[in-house]
Amino acid sequence: MDENFSKTRRNCTEKIKISRIIMKMSKRNKEEFSKKNETSSENYKELHGEEKDFQNNNEYVQKKQEGLSKKDENFSENKEKLHGEEKDLQGNNEDVQKKQEGLLEEG
Repeated sequence: MDENFSKTRRNCTEKIKISRIIMKMSKRNKEEFSKKNETSSENYKELHGEEKDFQNNNEYVQKKQEGLSKKDENFSENKEKLHGEEKDLQGNNEDVQKKQEGLLEEG
C-alpha cells in the first residue's frame, strides 16, 4: 500500500509540475500576444495617419490643378482678346493708310 501511495503522490507532483509549466508557457504567450497586438495597433494608427496625410496632399494637388486650369482658361481668353485687338489695330492702320493715300492724291 505504501508503494501505491508513493506512486500516486509522485504522479500528482509530476502533474502539478507539468501544469505549472503549461501555465507559465500560456502566460508568456499571452504577454507576447498582447505586445504584438499593441505594436500592430500602433502600426495601424501610424499608417492611418499617413493615409490622411496623403489624402490631404491629394486634395491640395487637386485644388492647385483646378487653379492652374482656371488660369489657363483665363490666359486663352486673354490671348484671344489680344489677337482680336491686334486685328482691329491692323484694320485701323490700313484704314488710316488708305485715307492718307486718298488725301495725298487729293492734295
